[in-house]
Amino acid sequence: MDFKSISLEINTLSSTGDKVFYLVETLKQHCDLYYGSGKTELQDEEYDTLETMLKTIDPANDFFGYPRSSWITDSPFKKAKHQLKMASLDKVHSIDEVLAFMNKFEVDSVLVEDKGDGLSVEIIYENGKLVRGITRGDGERGEDITRNVVKMKNVPLSVPTEVKSLRGEIVLVKEDFDALNLTLKKPLKNQRNGAVGTTKKLTGEGCGFLTVLHYDIVLVNELKYRIFTPLHKMNYIKESLNLKTVNFELVTNEFIKDYFLYYQDSVRATLGYDIDGLVLKVNDSNKVELFDEEGKNPKTQMAWKFENQTGVSTIIGIDWQLKKGNRLSPVAVIEPLELAGVTIQNATLNNPAWIEENGIHIGAEVLVSRRNDVIPSIDAVLKRAGNVDVVYPKTCPECGEPITREDRFLVCNNPKCVAKAISILDEWCTVLEVKDIGLERI
Repeated sequence: MDFKSISLEINTLSSTGDKVFYLVETLKQHCDLYYGSGKTELQDEEYDTLETMLKTIDPANDFFGYPRSSWITDSPFKKAKHQLKMASLDKVHSIDEVLAFMNKFEVDSVLVEDKGDGLSVEIIYENGKLVRGITRGDGERGEDITRNVVKMKNVPLSVPTEVKSLRGEIVLVKEDFDALNLTLKKPLKNQRNGAVGTTKKLTGEGCGFLTVLHYDIVLVNELKYRIFTPLHKMNYIKESLNLKTVNFELVTNEFIKDYFLYYQDSVRATLGYDIDGLVLKVNDSNKVELFDEEGKNPKTQMAWKFENQTGVSTIIGIDWQLKKGNRLSPVAVIEPLELAGVTIQNATLNNPAWIEENGIHIGAEVLVSRRNDVIPSIDAVLKRAGNVDVVYPKTCPECGEPITREDRFLVCNNPKCVAKAISILDEWCTVLEVKDIGLERI
């Protein structure tokens, strides 16, 4: 079921208990779909919106006590037990929560790492030889994907005998995503789902395109090798084992906010693999030993999630613009909405057919998204405002001549329409990659 259908169903439920039950079952279903097969009917932001709904209504719900991957109901892979629990991290979304975290442990800096958005894995070694690869699962037990892990990049089949296990994130780097798609009859839609789906193939087909980026290590005798802190561990993986890790850096509380915003707004898009936030780790072995308990979620680590790229607003008008030759493109004018530090007031509506299919109308409460710095779009109608159909223009907004409906679009067929000619010329320059010529210069 897609997000629009889920939202409409929630709006029909009158009692809080019914909404909680429906949200929990829906979230479990989509966790099962995503982590079980790598498929999904929801965008990341849509899933997060449903999770936020549940957290708002019932913040102590048992659903939040387990990793998302624990809701897999059926898998062709056998279960295997982790050496040490692969615990989940508490999540925060604001600088105030981060500073409170740092103040609690009385530290003026933390180790900051990429929070990979793929599939977590533990790779276990015995006497220096790889013996098992296990997904996170419920933290205690996961799926034994050894036969696929050994095919992945950055996975050593042998290591020094002091290494008990490596932990990392299975990702699909952009260049490998493109290369893998060239081998498939049905191309993958995105890197995140592609990484999970490929990992779960029984045949192991495509696993050679995947990469494991490491973020933790367990040694037989960490003190012997002077491994005292999270930073020591990352340096050992990178320098002693010569393996790729997630990016990491010590950051002071003075610069932590600027670092986060810089990473979210600039660095994230250049990485080549998906991340959905940063992981913060207290880099003090005494405090880690004092506060963290084996087998429980670590108190000295947390996940700082990037700002949500979706939000709710109301359509207050619809403008029509002549684009892509002779086609009129509808643009929703919405109540101002802050998304990831940007004020959104307009969102694309694609075309008249899309408006009709999705029940778009003035006054509707809608879900708005802004992903990867693209033009904001309307993803779904959350609440109707009566039966108010959109009134389409009868004349071209540029030349004033009558327009016609052709399939999914409204078009201007006036050969003397200047705006249409400019639009066609602009598109021609784009196709031919003619530089330094934009609409203003044309």
